[in-house]
Amino acid sequence: MNTFPGHRLACSLLLLPLAACADGGKEDKPESVVKFAADHHLFGYRTLAGFGTLPIRTNVAFPDRGKLVFTADGNYEVERLTGTASNYYSITRKGALTLYVAGGGRDPWTVFQGGYGPLPQWNDPPTPLGPVPPETVTTFTDRVISDGSPSIGMYFGLRYATPPATIELEGNWHFGSLHTIFGQTLLAPENVGRAAWAENVQIAAGAAGALRGISGTGQQGNGTTLALTGSVQNVATGTPLVSNGACNLTLTYDGDSRVCRAAANTRLLLAVDEDTGDGEAGLVAAVRRFPATSTETEAKEADLLGKYKVSGYTVFVNPSDPGSDAFTGLVEFSSSGGFRLDAVDHLGRAFSYTGTVALRTNGAMTLTIAGTNETWHGAVSTNYQTLMLIDDFRETRTPPKPELNFVLGTRETVVPPPSSLR
Repeated sequence: MNTFPGHRLACSLLLLPLAACADGGKEDKPESVVKFAADHHLFGYRTLAGFGTLPIRTNVAFPDRGKLVFTADGNYEVERLTGTASNYYSITRKGALTLYVAGGGRDPWTVFQGGYGPLPQWNDPPTPLGPVPPETVTTFTDRVISDGSPSIGMYFGLRYATPPATIELEGNWHFGSLHTIFGQTLLAPENVGRAAWAENVQIAAGAAGALRGISGTGQQGNGTTLALTGSVQNVATGTPLVSNGACNLTLTYDGDSRVCRAAANTRLLLAVDEDTGDGEAGLVAAVRRFPATSTETEAKEADLLGKYKVSGYTVFVNPSDPGSDAFTGLVEFSSSGGFRLDAVDHLGRAFSYTGTVALRTNGAMTLTIAGTNETWHGAVSTNYQTLMLIDDFRETRTPPKPELNFVLGTRETVVPPPSSLR
């Protein structure tokens, strides 16, 4: 198995708890502060920590999708074609999400950590939590390697449209993705993993449930120009046609077609490329650009400021030492144009990235990372509640540990301090 010491800027302080519990017999049920009933589209992508040698085999990857159901008593179910898994969840007032997974055999209980939002604003003195908004996003990571589950990775999802509705996809979007590449023998970073970023991609107009064309240009690795085309179709039924948000999505990267399973709401499009047999598989996200409505005219730096609970997936693209990682953490944007990511990887190591951010009026952003001379890309949703970051920059380091990153997160809900502390 590969290990990756020093692949990031290491910190001496552990910022977040580890994603595993050693007390396999634990039966105490943690009480979720926020509890409600909702169904979600769920997509995941997990891989082994070490990929071995090129060509990378498809059996290092485990794409996943299903239906994530939260119940008002604090329990959850993940419904897949292969069966159903269930246990309990916890959501804090700030939007920190924990899913508890029971152990078995030699495997301990584990926790998958991430974020959920947006949540209603909390008040002081406390008042009952208002209705959870209909368009919510969940992200979390599997950072635990065990005998029964040797892979690590990232999950994300969107709440079902309730009631089902016509979801309009026409307009301009910012697209980001990260794929693992299979079956290539030439020792090159792009034959391990490829991250792509495309700003202002157009989804064409069309009738409800119709196939919509996708067209745009972007980049895939250190500024390499990318032609991004394809199609998307909102899966709709009934009269009139309505949808729970499920979509069929095909993306073509410079002629390389990739079929994905997807879901959308008015601001976001999330997908997993689960077909490992066509040469690649991975994660895809798109954020609608500003303006989206008459009241959302342009992105403003003052509205971006704050903290986002993020989940991330990493591909290490040194062809002589390929592998992956998953992390959970917190991104903060400061009023001075500063950017900071504090996170913990699957080995429990804390790391940080710092730098500056330039937000454009269409909601896209460029991040300059201090110390590593990297440029990342990203976008914020039109309600400033969801953040996407794409690291498609193959940096040069000693020892050589170039990496690509895919990050998605939800804004941390502000919880006022008690009156006695003001």
